[in-house]
This record gives sequence, C-alpha cells and structure tokens, in this order.
Amino acid sequence: MLGFVKMNLWKFVVILGIIIILVYVFIKPQPFSNVPTCTVLRDAQHQILQVKIASDEQWRFPPSSLNFEKIKTAILYYEDEYFYQHLGFNPISLFKAFILNLKRWRIIRGGSTLSMQVVRLSQPHTKRSFWKKCVEIIASVKLELYYSKKDIMNFYLQHAPFGGNVVGVEAAAWKFFGRSPENVSWGEACLLAVLPNAPSKIFLGKNKPLLLIKRNQLLLKLFTKKIINNETYLLALQEPLPFKPQSFPNLAPHLMIKAIKDQKQGKNIITTLNRNLQEHITNLVENFQKNYQANNISNMSVLVIDIPKANVLAYIGNTNGSKDLQGSAIDMIQANRSLGSILKPFLFMLAIENGNIIPESLLNDVPTLISGYSPKNFENNFEGVVPAGEALTKSLNVPYVLLLQEYGLENFYNRLKSFDFKFLNQSPHHYGLPIILGGAEGSLWEVCKGYKSLAYSLFSKPNPSIKYDKNEFTTYAHNENLINPLAIWYGFETMTNLIRPKTETGWASYKNNQKIAWKTGTSFGHKDAWCIGITPQYLIGVWVGNASGEGRPNLTGLNYAAPVMFSIASLFKSDYFFGHPAVASKFVMVCKKSGYQAGIHCPDIDSFYELPMSSQLKPCPYHQIVYLDAAKQFQVNQACYPVYSMVAKDWFVLPPMQEWFYSQHHFDYQKLPPFLKGCKPNHQKNIALIYPLKQAKIYIPKNLNGVTEKIIFQASYRLKNQPIFWHIDNHYVGSTIGEHKVALQPNLGKHTLTIVDKYGETLQAHFEILNPISQ
Repeated sequence: MLGFVKMNLWKFVVILGIIIILVYVFIKPQPFSNVPTCTVLRDAQHQILQVKIASDEQWRFPPSSLNFEKIKTAILYYEDEYFYQHLGFNPISLFKAFILNLKRWRIIRGGSTLSMQVVRLSQPHTKRSFWKKCVEIIASVKLELYYSKKDIMNFYLQHAPFGGNVVGVEAAAWKFFGRSPENVSWGEACLLAVLPNAPSKIFLGKNKPLLLIKRNQLLLKLFTKKIINNETYLLALQEPLPFKPQSFPNLAPHLMIKAIKDQKQGKNIITTLNRNLQEHITNLVENFQKNYQANNISNMSVLVIDIPKANVLAYIGNTNGSKDLQGSAIDMIQANRSLGSILKPFLFMLAIENGNIIPESLLNDVPTLISGYSPKNFENNFEGVVPAGEALTKSLNVPYVLLLQEYGLENFYNRLKSFDFKFLNQSPHHYGLPIILGGAEGSLWEVCKGYKSLAYSLFSKPNPSIKYDKNEFTTYAHNENLINPLAIWYGFETMTNLIRPKTETGWASYKNNQKIAWKTGTSFGHKDAWCIGITPQYLIGVWVGNASGEGRPNLTGLNYAAPVMFSIASLFKSDYFFGHPAVASKFVMVCKKSGYQAGIHCPDIDSFYELPMSSQLKPCPYHQIVYLDAAKQFQVNQACYPVYSMVAKDWFVLPPMQEWFYSQHHFDYQKLPPFLKGCKPNHQKNIALIYPLKQAKIYIPKNLNGVTEKIIFQASYRLKNQPIFWHIDNHYVGSTIGEHKVALQPNLGKHTLTIVDKYGETLQAHFEILNPISQ
C-alpha cells in the first residue's frame, strides 16, 4: 500500500512538472511591457521636435522605426558577434567566461549574449549568481522562440543602460551627441556600444581614459574585420569624447501639451511638421518678441498649414525664449480669444453667394444705433457709403454690422456652424450683431481651420496622391464647398488689396513679389492682434498679445501680427495665385457706380458680371431720373413748370445722411440742384438727423471745472440755403441755414426732437438725457 502511494506521488510530481514546463514554454514572454517611456514628438521625417521624460524620470524612448545600422554593427562586435547564429546563449562564450572567472576567483566576464542581456534588463534589481545565469539561459531560449532577432535587437537598443537616467540608444545619442542615432559617426557608434557594458563605472563624467581605450579597441576590431576602412578608422580615433550631456530639442513644447491632453503620453508621435521650418519660425518669433517686449507684449503664436494636404507644418504655441515671460507656458493656438474682425471675410463671401452684394456694392457707413448697440469704426469716422470690398480692406465696422443685419444673424451663425467651429457654443442671440466685430471668442486653431476650408474649396479636383488620415494628430479634416467657390474667389481677390504694413512698403515693385490674400483682426481694448495669410499652397495664422488679457497701446493686427505673417510668407515663394473657379454661374448687368443690378436709370453698366447661380442681386437703389429746367440749373416738376420744357437726367442720389458724410470724402459728388423758386419738392426725404440718433441715451457733458455744457444737435438738409426749424417737446428752439447745428441744454428725462422745413417735411426722434452721476 505504501509503495503504491509513493509511486502515485512520483507520477503526480512528474505530471505537475510537465504542466509547469508547458505553461512556462507556451506563455509568451512580455519583456518591458509595463515599463514607462518618454513622449516623443517627431516631424514628418521622424526628426525629434520635443521630448517629455517618462513617468519614472528616465530618458527612455518608445520603439521607433529609425535605422541604427552603425550602432547595431558596433554592438554586435562588442557584445555578441555570433548573435545571428545562436539560439539565445553561446556555449563557447559561457565556457570561456567560466574559465576566466575561475582563474581570477571573481566575476570578470559574464559570457551573456544580447538575448540574455535583454532578459536581465527586463528583470532589474536582481543580483548576479550562477543560479541566475542558468535562469537567464532558459529565459533567453524562450525569448528566441517567440521573437525574431530583429525584435530582440530592438529590445536591447531601447533598454540598454547608459548611466544616470539615460536608457536606450536613441536617448543616449541625443543626450551625448545632440543628434539622431541614424547620423552618428563610427567613433560615436562605438562609444554607444561600450557604454552599457558597465554604465555605473564608466560614463562621460567618470573614467574617461578607460572609456576612450574601450572605444578605440572596438574601432580597431571593426578595422581588422574590414567593417571600416583605414581612413574612417584614423578619423574615428581623433574624435574626442563628448564633454557633457546635451539637452533634447525644445522646438514644440506647446504641441507636446496638446499631445498629453490627447492621451498620447509615452508614445512616438509622428506629426506632419517640418523640423527645419519649425526651428526657423521659432527663432523668428523670438526675434519679433524681443522688439514687442518694449510695449510689454509678451506672447505670440503661429500656425502654418499646407492647404492641399491639410497638414500643419509649423506649430508655435507661444514665445519660448525667456522663462520670465508671463503666460509663455500657455498654448495660445488652442486658447479662445476675442476674434476682432477676423470673421468679416466669411460674411463678405456669404453675402456675395446670397446676392446681397458684390465687391463693388455700396454699403452704408453712417452713425447707427440698433436696439441700444452703436458700432463704431476704428478711426471713429464715417464715409456715408463705401464699396463692400473697400470696407473689407479698410476693416470698417459699421458697414459690416449693417450687412450682417441685412444678411441675417441666424443665417450667418448657422453657416459658420457648418465650418465646425467649436467656439460657437451659445445661441446666435447670445453673440448678437457684435459677433462680426469680435463678439465671439475663438482659437487660432479654429480660425485657421475655417480659412483652410475656404482655400481648399478653390481646388477643382482633390489630389488622389495625397493620403489623408482624419485621425492624424496634426492634420485638419477637409471641409470644402461650404461657400460657393466663386464667392470665395471674389473674397480672396479682394483680400489681396489690403494695404500692407510699413515693413512691406514697395512690395509690388519687386520682381519676386508674392500675391497673398490676408486679413487682420484687433479685439476691443487692443488685447488681441490677428493676421491670416493665404496662398494656394500655404496658410499662415498669427496671434499676438498677452495671455493675461492685458491690452496694450497700438496693439493691432496691422502693426503687430501682419509683420510676423509676411516675414513667414517670405519663406514660401510662389508666383501663382488662386485661379478663377470653374463652377456654374450666371452673368448679370451691374451698375458700375453703385455695385447693384443695373436699373433703367444707371448710365454706366458692366454687362457681363459673373455671379453664383444662387445670387439674387437687388436693383440699384441710388440712380433715379431728375427733371430740370431748360437751363439745367434747378429741379422742377409739372406742378410749377411746363412739361415740354423739362430736361430729364439720370442722377446718382444718396439719402440725406449718407450724402452728408459721402460728400465730405468725395468732392466730385454732385448734389441735386435746388428747386426752382415756386416749385415744391416731391415726396423725397431731404432731412436726416446726424446727432443724436433715435432712441439715444445722452449723458450731460461737463467741462474740466465741472460745469454742465450744452449738447450739440446736428442734422443734414439736402436743399441749399433753405432753413429748417428745431423743436424740443413741441417748443420752438430756433432755426438753422447752411450748417445745421444747434447747442441745447434739455432737462433730465425723455424728450422728443422735431425738425421741420418750410415745405412741411418733418423728422422726429426720441432721446433721453441722463445724469452722469447715476450712470
């Protein structure tokens, strides 16, 4: 009975042992599976842009596809010359190591193969012993069963120790030589091969003579093995050892922040950036910032996009030159800021598509009050009427607020939403009409996305050779044809006419001048300066300001952001611009003076003006027929003058207020002749109130001594040398002829202003006088 039990126990032990061996053999080893690695940003050519240290504070790079042939060769001839012949261990090397260690009575040589070293590196903090060596042999054989020689070599290249907190060949090459391991010399490759042999005893700051001897011995071996020739060998011997560790490239710190936010830590992140361009623009930004610091402007960001491929080529999230700069750690490409007038071109193009305007259409530019909102132009002046294209190039505010009111706030908002603008997260009425002047906050990333989509729409056919991955870290999605291409083309052509900054004076005279569509923006309070530049190949976006939101005097898009944009644009020489898009269109007759569809009284007509099929341009509202006396000096009508003696003439007539401002800027404007004595004007408006606007709230002005002053009321009257009569709350206060201004001092409260001419035309406006103390 006892013998039976012993026999079964023996069988159980054998079976259990077999099971354990089978489980061990068939479970695939996962060396370094839980080892943290650095986050590495690379450009499109896999060159390093930025590195963030691993969570265990080690400079250990993630696996890459770079070619380390020199270093691999040096490592093989130093560590494991028969790596490709053995199955994980080398019996001859182990025997030689055993004999040598036995003679010296201490461990001099380990005899480990690269496979065995990979096993040991994957199990840190273990003491070396005979038993441990046996375990390494078994584990290395198993490693060879599951992984190719290439994989095992890559394990070693990634995890070999180089002293301190430097781990892996790529990290060591950058740390010691400041360049990629692909570009190291033979002397440097041999140094990297011998360093992991005893990194705690021999490294750059310790035992340099011994390190130099080991490197040169390996070089000699490579020479004798005819891996390198005599010239290469002699030159490599002359190479000095690196003096001290170097810093990793610091070219895209803010893109690294974006990568961490996007949960890409510990990975090799291949971007679409161009390292040379990124470095060049980084230096350019730092130079501009040094000048701008004189005005206490600390921050700047730049984004450069390859439009056909939708790839980001340069990403400078902020100034990076001085640690003393406030807010320099903030990625201003992703930060939402007041947009100023950077969205005006979108309204311009949408209005052309819809038929509200063409570039030559006259827009009103007069004092305006809309539900308590009174927009102002940057120069605080008015032109009466101004062509839409000119209003865009001058970035006039009032014409575009009025155009937005005509186009429709909700329509504009919904069309902007089609661009997938993430910053539009409130209702259209939350932004109101000021959305066109900076009432919304958006990021440079989002703004560039919108302009990129506009530019891409002008390409007739997508390039099939361009591979696009919508999940690419630095690639935009393509959204084309969000606006009619013909309307976009008119917009870009108009945007080339902006007056360039002083640094670009005389640009058109140069033979290699470059045509660029561009637009600036300036936020209220001079807190943000924007500039977008567009060519068929590239889009350049620039933001300048203070991350803190502090405004600075004279901080405008033209003065600060535009010079940066044009300096970057000079790096991309191009002799062509967007071609006329081949899309469905129609031709209409347009009045050259007003920029609207020609009416029967328009004397000068453009017969073949091309417009989008959806455009419904309204008729010219300004040209009308005027009847004059035989001498053509006075206006007449059939009630006071013989019809057969009347002279009919087409006349460009602006409304009274528009006329008053327009005539101050256009001295060739011909006002209507006065009416012949005895002739009463027809039913046309001749009176316009300039100040105050209807429903205005007026605070009592006081001078420096605190004395209450009078308020200047002003009107325009089309009929020359004729009086108009002023009334406040039905009380007559006076009359004016020629210059129609009166100085009044109404009491606090609500009032009604009434102006009447001798023909009975009446204009009324309600206003309220407020005490500034109660403001």
